[in-house]
Amino acid sequence: MDTDDKGGDDDLWPNGRKAVTYREARTVLDRQHSDLADIDDKALQTVRVLAVIIGATATAAGVLNVSEFNPVLLYGGGASLALALGVGILTYSESDLYLGPGRRYVEQLAENSTTDLSWDEDLLYSMAYWIEKNNATIEWNGRLLLLTQSLLYLGLVAVGLSVVI
Repeated sequence: MDTDDKGGDDDLWPNGRKAVTYREARTVLDRQHSDLADIDDKALQTVRVLAVIIGATATAAGVLNVSEFNPVLLYGGGASLALALGVGILTYSESDLYLGPGRRYVEQLAENSTTDLSWDEDLLYSMAYWIEKNNATIEWNGRLLLLTQSLLYLGLVAVGLSVVI
């Protein structure tokens, strides 16, 4: 039997094309999981940095004479940092991917009660659906991460400028 390192037996597939399609789809699903884990990691790191920055800014504003700061920039920057914190937490909590078949689908495949399609076709079509849904999730989380980091940048610039202007 020709078995690849992902656990798929080519001999179990009716033809080589379906076996290759399965392996490629499995590779895409694995890569999507990796991509989303990277986005989650960046979001978590950004939230940690934001918590430190917000704490340091609040401490500095309490220790220093706030009247020497430009209030519009200081409060605008603080609001931007607080919003970045909220969006960063949302980014991290929005991670839900299809990584493979769930219990119910596996049971349906085992009982051969999925659809009118053969098990292999049904699985491949399901994987195509999972890949499409995962792409939408990854794109959304990528946008949220970009928004988080943009708000962090704007907040830092505003707070920094509030001291000088």
